[in-house]
Amino acid sequence: QSHTVWWTGDRPCTQAGQTLPLALGLVPPEHRAAVERALLREITAHSNRVSTGFVATPYLLEVLADLAPEVAWAMTSARDFPSWYGMTAGSGSDVMKETWAGGQALMPSLGGNIAMWHMEGLAGIRPDPAGPGFRKFIIKPALVGELTWVEAHHDSPHGRIESAWKKTGTRVEMRVVVPPNTTATVWVPGAAAEIQVNKWPAAGAVGVRFLRQQGGRCVFEVQAGRYAFEGVTR
Repeated sequence: QSHTVWWTGDRPCTQAGQTLPLALGLVPPEHRAAVERALLREITAHSNRVSTGFVATPYLLEVLADLAPEVAWAMTSARDFPSWYGMTAGSGSDVMKETWAGGQALMPSLGGNIAMWHMEGLAGIRPDPAGPGFRKFIIKPALVGELTWVEAHHDSPHGRIESAWKKTGTRVEMRVVVPPNTTATVWVPGAAAEIQVNKWPAAGAVGVRFLRQQGGRCVFEVQAGRYAFEGVTR
C-alpha cells in the first residue's frame, strides 16, 4: 500500500511539497484548491524565490503557467540576489547550484527550465495530450508583467507552429500559425463579441470554432492556416 502526502501547512517548508503532487495529478480534486493556496503561500514566504530543486523546478513553472503566471514572471525575471539571473546571465554560468551562493553540487543546466517557461508560458505553445506529436496543440500565452510583446515558434513534425502577441493598452493582437494536418486550441483575451479574427468578427471567421468562455478568455478550435486575432484585456 502506498500513499501521497502533500504539504498544506502555514510553516514555510519547500515548494516541492505542493508542486509535484499538483503537476502529476496526485491531489484529489476536492483538495486541489487547498494545495494550490499552500504553494502560493510557500512562494510568498520565500519572497518569490525558488525553493525547489532541479527535479521539481520545471514542474513548478508548469503549474504556475495556469495557476499564477504573474508569480512565475516575478520568480523568473527577478535580478536581485538570490535569483535565476544571479545564477545565469549575471554570473556567466548556466547551472543550478545546490545553494543560492554557489558551491557544493552543480546541477543540470537551468536553460531548459527557463526556455520551457518562455515557450509554454509566455508564448503559450503547448502540446495537447489529445493529439500526440503536435497533431493537436494549445496556444495559451501569459500576458504578464511589463511585457508588451512575445514572439516564438516551434518546428513540429507537421511544420512550424508560430505564436506572437503584442499588447497596446487594453488591446491585444495575436498572430498564430497552425501547420497543415493539425488543429490548435487558442485562448484569446476578451468576450466573444469583442474578438476579431483576420478583421472579421470571430463568430463568422473561417477555420475558427468557438468552444467556450473561460477565465476572461475565449477558447477557439482553430484549423490549419494563418490567423490574426484581436482581443481585449481587462
